[in-house]
Amino acid sequence: MQAVEAQPGSYEAHQRLANYYLSSSLNKSEEGEKHAREAIRIRADRAAAHMTLAALLVEQRKWPELSSALQEAERAVPDNLAPYYWAGAQCMWRKVEAVRAEEYLRKYLSQEPEPDMPTPAAAHRLLGLVLYNAGRKTEGISELQIAVKLDPRSPAKDELKKLK
Repeated sequence: MQAVEAQPGSYEAHQRLANYYLSSSLNKSEEGEKHAREAIRIRADRAAAHMTLAALLVEQRKWPELSSALQEAERAVPDNLAPYYWAGAQCMWRKVEAVRAEEYLRKYLSQEPEPDMPTPAAAHRLLGLVLYNAGRKTEGISELQIAVKLDPRSPAKDELKKLK
């Protein structure tokens, strides 16, 4: 907060504060959303704030706003679909909107990820868990197997053992 107060025009300060609100137990996701949106206003061409905003909107169950935010992110940073990954991941972790989670993870997998973004193996793992938990066990196991094939050290390997 001090960084935002000292540099109100700083993308990094707003992004980091938004991310802090996302990752903390303070239950201030609306405040985090405000800072993620401000970071996007300052630098719409950077993916991090779009990713954080997507996760915060899932946390708040703001589905129409999430759809708009993801479309905006794709227009602003078309070569980085990581906001879709984070939206899908949040849906999976919070056990909400399995159909959305699948859609978002498949969208993320539709193009090669940027460096330092979640790997295809990570996305296939989450997709596998979403499908398995939605009762589509065969498809889920198949996605987990793809994750292990892409990355033999993937946590999907242990998850497969538990599920079989």
